Amino acid sequence: MATTLAVVLGYCAPFMAALFVCAAPAAPTLPETPRDGEAPPSASALVIPPDFGRPTEGMIAPIGSMSPDEAHVFLSSVWAVKDFDKRRWMAKWTNTNIQTPTGTRTFVCAINAIRQSMRDQYPDSPYGEIEAHELLALFDRLVGRRVCNDEDDQELAMVVDRWTGGEYQIVVVPDALNHNIAHRGGFLSQYPQQHLFGRNLYVHHQVAKNGKGGGHWESMFRREIRRAADDNHV
Repeated sequence: MATTLAVVLGYCAPFMAALFVCAAPAAPTLPETPRDGEAPPSASALVIPPDFGRPTEGMIAPIGSMSPDEAHVFLSSVWAVKDFDKRRWMAKWTNTNIQTPTGTRTFVCAINAIRQSMRDQYPDSPYGEIEAHELLALFDRLVGRRVCNDEDDQELAMVVDRWTGGEYQIVVVPDALNHNIAHRGGFLSQYPQQHLFGRNLYVHHQVAKNGKGGGHWESMFRREIRRAADDNHV
């Protein structure tokens, strides 16, 4: 009997040993030794994405973060288009009147400017199909007054944002293209409800000669730049 039991235990011993080895916890894995010049890995080192809603001077917003087409840089309280080149743009004189169902509204060049800019810069966009008096009515509702000769870029930024559902954002090119700068309209502290992301809609702003009022707003369009390679084929 004892001999039979010994034989059975001897037969099962290898299987029991294998079972205990599988059930044992795995040994801890030691971290790899950093190579020369490398900092040791740290579990607490988290990458925090930039908050473009609370920018700091010189912050860069790469393509795809604020606009699908262009990068921006935060300078002096505004988001400026990073690689803006005024040589690639032309301003178009804009009418100051709009015919409405109740008569003629004057000094409304800003409304004509953003509408014409949409048509010239994004000819396939359905937003350009809006009638001028309809866009003016939106301005009246949002701004709360019927005077449109002293509007600022903050108000136009709000109109464009609401008009396009945040798909487009206004970009202002100031002072008759004398400065190579273009910036998003308004200040972040003044319109926190506005979307940051959107395609740029460029408009040109001439400051009034007497320093009073809103000056004159004009639409803009991209000009064709001839390259040297094109000239060689002429």
